[in-house]
Amino acid sequence: MSATSQTESVEATGAPPFGLLDVAVLGVILIWGGNFTIVKYAFDEIQPLIFNALRFTLAAALMCAIVRLGGGDLRVARRDWPGLIVLALIGNGLHQIGFVKGLALTRVGNSSLLIATNPIFIALLGAAIGIERITRRMWLGIALSFVGMAVVIAHTGQGFSLGSETLSGDLLSLSAAVTWAIYAVFSRPLLLRYEPLKFTALTMAISTPFLWLAAIPELGAQAWEAISWRGWGGVAFSFVFSLGIGYLIYYRAMQRIGNARTSNYNNLMPVVAFVVAALTLREPIVAGQVLGAAIVLIGIYLTRSTRTRRPAAGTLSRRERAG
Repeated sequence: MSATSQTESVEATGAPPFGLLDVAVLGVILIWGGNFTIVKYAFDEIQPLIFNALRFTLAAALMCAIVRLGGGDLRVARRDWPGLIVLALIGNGLHQIGFVKGLALTRVGNSSLLIATNPIFIALLGAAIGIERITRRMWLGIALSFVGMAVVIAHTGQGFSLGSETLSGDLLSLSAAVTWAIYAVFSRPLLLRYEPLKFTALTMAISTPFLWLAAIPELGAQAWEAISWRGWGGVAFSFVFSLGIGYLIYYRAMQRIGNARTSNYNNLMPVVAFVVAALTLREPIVAGQVLGAAIVLIGIYLTRSTRTRRPAAGTLSRRERAG
């Protein structure tokens, strides 16, 4: 049984009560929320695209090793290579470039909130291609999310300003949410044939050369001798905890407690990012930030908690399994 089938089975039969795995997922959310600040700190010493290429080189090697040590293989059917390469370039290429460049040019709070809107774009894209049905409650959630983003973007006060000073970073962060939505929606057929851990390891490995190509313009400006333990520590934390351990726990939770319950914990990630950035980077939390973030998070919750597949999706899945 594939991981996707296991997840569907868990959600159909009922997930287990709150337990250690839920606590572990909450730990992952703390790691991912804190990762924004740690990465931002590392940018003081390492160019953003170089940082990204370094952590993905190490993370790809780690994930591939975990798959192999777990008794798996990294073989891919010839027919799946084109789709796998395109998805890798979108989900671990363009998405990650939007993430690191956006974070470098805006505030941690802005970046974490805008990237967290990806479920909105997943729902819209799924409806556009006919694999999801958007209910009235979902439309309300989508509308609230865009209203929340507008409140945030229109805010010009100190702290959570999304004005001209941070606009380019905000748009790049939003592009990261869109590219992740594309990756998530169009990866579904391949995830019926490949375990999520293997799929992630492959897409990481495929995208790593692309990330190094994107980093070439920054190589001349990188002062390697100036990188301290703090910079290298940021790389280590990001690839070991955020990309390595975080992904392992998250995928296990999806299989054991279900995708819906696991993904709902993601709503806490921007909150963690806000608090950590306020405590360490001294990013002030102001009324405009709280209002916009609250509206967006309510919208995300409504969209996530009511997403439904079209009845025809089952037929589509069988066709995809057949080839």
